[in-house]
Amino acid sequence: MTSPYRFFAENEIKDNDHALYFNEIEVPRFWNIEGDNNQAVIKDMGQVCGKIHYQPNYKQRIVSSVEWLDPQGFVRYRDHYDQFGICFAQTTYDLRGVAIFKEYFTREGEPLIYVNYTTSNYVLTWHGKDYFFETEVDFIVFYLEVMGIDLDSFVINHLGTPLSVVYNLNTEGHDYVVWQEHIDVNTALPGNMQLILNEKGINRSLRDFTLIVPDRHEYDEIVGKVDKDAKQKVELGGYIYPFTRRNQFTPHILTMTNSDQIENLEELVKLSPHLKFHIGALTEMSSKLMAMERYENVKLYPSIERETVKSCMMSVIFI
Repeated sequence: MTSPYRFFAENEIKDNDHALYFNEIEVPRFWNIEGDNNQAVIKDMGQVCGKIHYQPNYKQRIVSSVEWLDPQGFVRYRDHYDQFGICFAQTTYDLRGVAIFKEYFTREGEPLIYVNYTTSNYVLTWHGKDYFFETEVDFIVFYLEVMGIDLDSFVINHLGTPLSVVYNLNTEGHDYVVWQEHIDVNTALPGNMQLILNEKGINRSLRDFTLIVPDRHEYDEIVGKVDKDAKQKVELGGYIYPFTRRNQFTPHILTMTNSDQIENLEELVKLSPHLKFHIGALTEMSSKLMAMERYENVKLYPSIERETVKSCMMSVIFI
C-alpha cells in the first residue's frame, strides 16, 4: 500500500519510531495534558487550548490528530499524526470552522504538498522544484506517472475521482469499474457511466473499460438502459470466498456476520423449521439479531473466538 504522501515524502522510518501516546504531544512549558479513554485536552492555566483525538479502533489513547483552539474556543489548526508518531500534515480552518487549506510536511518539517480547498489547487515541492496542479485529478495522474509502475490496468469502485484519474492517464490500458451503488430506475444512467460504456469520437480516452456489477438486479437495470455494443462492456460479478470445508448436507447452516443486515433471515427461518440456523459473530450482536433467538431453530454465538469458528465450520455463508 502506498500514497502520494508516502511516495513524495520519502521519510526514513527509524527503529525507535512509534505511534504517539496522548501525553507525548509536545506542548509549551507549564501547559498540561488531561485525558481519559475517549479524548484528551491541552490546558494552559485551566483554559483548554487544544483537543487530542485518538486513532479509532486502535490501541487506547494513541494520537490521531490535535486541534488547536484560539482564545474564543474556535478550532484554527489541526495537526495530523501517522502510525510512526510523525506530524505529517496541518489543516487550517476559518472562523466558521471550514477547512481552507492543508499542508503536508516531511518528517523534518520541510513543506511537501499544499492543498487549497477554496480553489482546489495542489502545489507539490519535490526534489527542489515546485509543481502546480489545477485539480486533485491532475495531481494524482502526475503521481502515478512518476511512480514508474505498470499503468496497464486498474480496478476502481467509484465513478468520481478514481474514474477521472484513470480516464485521463496518457497511456493505453483496460480498466475495471466495480459498481457497488444503485442507480435510479426512473432516470438515465449516471453521465460518467454512459461515458465509459458509449465512448465515441476523437476525444475519447486511451483507456477501455469493463463495468462489473455484483448485484443481479442492478445488473439487469443497467443492461436494460444501454445499447447492444455497450452491453458487451457490462459483466455480472460476485463475491467469491474460499471454501473452508465441503458441505456435509446436514440440516445445519452456519452464518458468520459482522452486522445484523442478513437479508431475508427471519423469512428463511420461518420457512425452514427443519433447518438449524447457527449465527456467529466475532463481535457483540445487536438487539435486532439477538431477538432472532426466540425461534427454536436459531442459535446465536456472539463474541466467539476465531479458533472456535475454524473447528466448528460447516456450511458457511459470509455476510
